[in-house]
Amino acid sequence: MTRAIPIREYGELLIGDRGENSVPEPEAGRLLALAKRAAQRLKLPRTAVLARTYQGLQAGQVVGILATPRTTLEILPKIDGEEGAVRAALVRMLAVAWELPVADGELTALDTQRHDLLELLIGLFADRLLAAIRRGLPHRYMAYEEDLKLVRGRLDITR
Repeated sequence: MTRAIPIREYGELLIGDRGENSVPEPEAGRLLALAKRAAQRLKLPRTAVLARTYQGLQAGQVVGILATPRTTLEILPKIDGEEGAVRAALVRMLAVAWELPVADGELTALDTQRHDLLELLIGLFADRLLAAIRRGLPHRYMAYEEDLKLVRGRLDITR
């Protein structure tokens, strides 16, 4: 079972058995390795996403999700508000940055309080895909002729 842990930018995730927002040492190592690969892909310093501290892992100035088979670490922006409101604000920021039309009603329907960012984005995509399918898929068939050994499609008898 995957465990979701939300932290804010520059927040710290404790290592060891220290309560709800902590991870065991092996899992911390996996998250740190994943964060280093993400920083490399973003062309940032190695410790820009997560840095090792004395007691745990400290998030940098990068927001997003790091997911391992056991843990999903959700790094939220450092803005005031409850986690659900911060997630909704982050989705709005992403919508503006990528010029995606996202209505506030869509975010409300997704229940930002109970889901992490990855689930919100997947839900938003699934809802839009379902709406597009309900509108009807385009049927644009292309005429294509070829001499084959076996009959596929229609046989041109007059030819």
